[in-house]
Amino acid sequence: MPRVLRVPFAVAVSAPGEAKSILRSLLTLKVEDYARSWTSYGRNNRGMSRWHDIVDWVGGYPYEVAHPEEIFDFYRARGFTLTKLKCGGVGLGCNEFVFEKRASS
Repeated sequence: MPRVLRVPFAVAVSAPGEAKSILRSLLTLKVEDYARSWTSYGRNNRGMSRWHDIVDWVGGYPYEVAHPEEIFDFYRARGFTLTKLKCGGVGLGCNEFVFEKRASS
């Protein structure tokens, strides 16, 4: 993306979620919690500022989606077995898969 469009794009992508957070903080009379989510963010979340986290998250666009079945089939064909799965209910997070390579016979 051209440098001049990066900040406006990050703002546009994050604006709906930020607007909901601001509105929620106003309705619950906890505006200081919203402000703290920006000022204390780096201490609790991956060591970066909230803005840099947004830029990092937005930087993943566009991305290609693979359905869990496609992931399973890909690894099964290469001799791996699924040992752990966290799929769905992860919000904006990612599905998580752990595969182990079967011993060669």
